Amino acid sequence: MAFDYKKEYKEFYMPKGTPSIVTVPKMNYIAVRGSGNPNDADGEYKQAIGLLYGIAFTIKMSKKEDHQIDGYFDYVVPPLEGFRALRIAILILKYFRRWESRSFSCMMCCRLSDLQTLQESCFSS
Repeated sequence: MAFDYKKEYKEFYMPKGTPSIVTVPKMNYIAVRGSGNPNDADGEYKQAIGLLYGIAFTIKMSKKEDHQIDGYFDYVVPPLEGFRALRIAILILKYFRRWESRSFSCMMCCRLSDLQTLQESCFSS
């Protein structure tokens, strides 16, 4: 059965209803930075998600290819994680009295398995 990060690390992916302090171990991620309106059909956000999941599922499905990644084990691709922020938010509020979606910036991430790095997964021969 495939290893499922959401089930094995519930404290990170399905936290309790009350705030608590957790120690987060070192983890490997692939990440893409972008900016702009997340609702744009052809915006950076949509492209970033497509890129992340494309890489994540390519690594996951590598088990069906001739090249085997050292230490590979079958796993469920973890959920998308992201960090969003408003750049120049104070200036926008001060002068325009509204939020402008083009001022959003983001970093979207997808966790790799514990034994993988992108270099090991994609560039080893």
